[in-house]
Amino acid sequence: MPDSITNKRLGLNESCDELDWLLQCSRHLILFYDEKQSVAPSDITKSSLENRLYARNRGIRPIALKEQLRIRAGSEYVPYIFDVLFQSATAVKHFHDYDFKLFQSFDKMIQCIREKEEAVGLCRLCGGYAWKWVAKDNPENPDIHFENTDIWWNKQTSGWLRNPEAKEEMGSIYTLPGLDLNYTAVVIGPELFYDPVDNCVKADRSHFFDNKVKKNTTDDDLRRYILNTYAVFMTRGIMGTYIYVCDDNLRSYLQKYIPVHG
Repeated sequence: MPDSITNKRLGLNESCDELDWLLQCSRHLILFYDEKQSVAPSDITKSSLENRLYARNRGIRPIALKEQLRIRAGSEYVPYIFDVLFQSATAVKHFHDYDFKLFQSFDKMIQCIREKEEAVGLCRLCGGYAWKWVAKDNPENPDIHFENTDIWWNKQTSGWLRNPEAKEEMGSIYTLPGLDLNYTAVVIGPELFYDPVDNCVKADRSHFFDNKVKKNTTDDDLRRYILNTYAVFMTRGIMGTYIYVCDDNLRSYLQKYIPVHG
């Protein structure tokens, strides 16, 4: 995101961002970039990244990272998650050393993630921006309610995992990136649904409340940002990922590719 104070200090114009700052202040850079983790219009696009590197006569030596060491499911898991969400999966894959489940009941998922938190720690709940931040003005009122469980959005970003109260909160996309969890419980909200007529996963603007992302964003881009968000959530857990889906049709679609709990 552009920052006028930093740009002025570095002698750059108002449109410059973090990438320009790095290019201005360094001779050699090692940049890790994954366009599949773009979740907002403010994220640097791949074309913008490459154009600016070439424009400043900075040589590029790309190296593709095809292995991941975080998730015990192996190297096929991350591509599979994107294939399923973006409807390009051609076969069902099973991950025998990974606790990967789709839950029919939210309360059952909460019970399981709490048991994992007691057993191994670093187990958290997360979801997309499908619910208003009610507790911002009324802290006693829950932001989200499922079945018999009240949930609040994360009350902090920095240090969230170290807060013992965090296990009762819902983490957002601004909290989870870059963090490793042992188990992740992902709630796919009503901002994402499956249209059985068009056989397509779609986004519903009326159930999406991150105005910074939604404003001046096309329907196709919004769908991509939301799908990428859930892909990020579903690739945080080292030992396992639990999923609960609000939309019945989307749950039915995902059941073809993800083992159902119970």
